[in-house]
Amino acid sequence: MPNGEPVTKDEMEQLFAANNKEMERLFATKADLDQALTATKSDFKQLLTDTKAEFEQLFATKGDLDRALATTKGDFERLFATKADLASTEGRIEQLLADQANVILDAVDEKLDEKLDNKFGTVITKLDGVMKELQTHREEDVFGASQLRRHDDQLLDHARRINTLETSLASGS
Repeated sequence: MPNGEPVTKDEMEQLFAANNKEMERLFATKADLDQALTATKSDFKQLLTDTKAEFEQLFATKGDLDRALATTKGDFERLFATKADLASTEGRIEQLLADQANVILDAVDEKLDEKLDNKFGTVITKLDGVMKELQTHREEDVFGASQLRRHDDQLLDHARRINTLETSLASGS
């Protein structure tokens, strides 16, 4: 066999006999199948009773779940906030948030005023100087305009007098 020679009938029977026991252990025999098929109603009832008892030990029943739920509900109410608890604290939280927002806004307002004063203080000071100079120019313009009107009035008066003198000289000559 191992060296490539043909297998004899005896060798085959020995091989089959050695593997037959292993095959019987691994696979169901015809007798096993016949016995399984001839199970009676009482066999199935017994199997069902045994299986039910095993299931009750392995899995939770309705009673088990009801007891666990009652215990868990009490634990939840003790450990976690309820809607009533949340509703009672809602107003306090809103007030705290509003107070905090007001404090922040006041701080920002003060900071902004301070920065604006620092930035625009010099600009305002320089604008004050420019405005004073502009006011001075306006006053000079008003004064100059009134002086110009007086000069115009004097020129008109002089022109009338010169005209009167010229007319009297031309008629007297």
